[in-house]
Amino acid sequence: MDKIGENKIHKKLLKNNIWIVENLNKTDKLVKEKYDSYFIPLNISSEASYIRAFVKE
Repeated sequence: MDKIGENKIHKKLLKNNIWIVENLNKTDKLVKEKYDSYFIPLNISSEASYIRAFVKE
């Protein structure tokens, strides 16, 4: 988690339409080098959202 007030980098990325996906777990279970990845956020007006993250071989 980010500490309050320590989100300058996030704001720069988001300002340039670069999404941030963090705090994923179990990525060590991925054995191939390349996947198609999908990150589907909730359809809400917000700075942040939970996502449905998945990969397709």
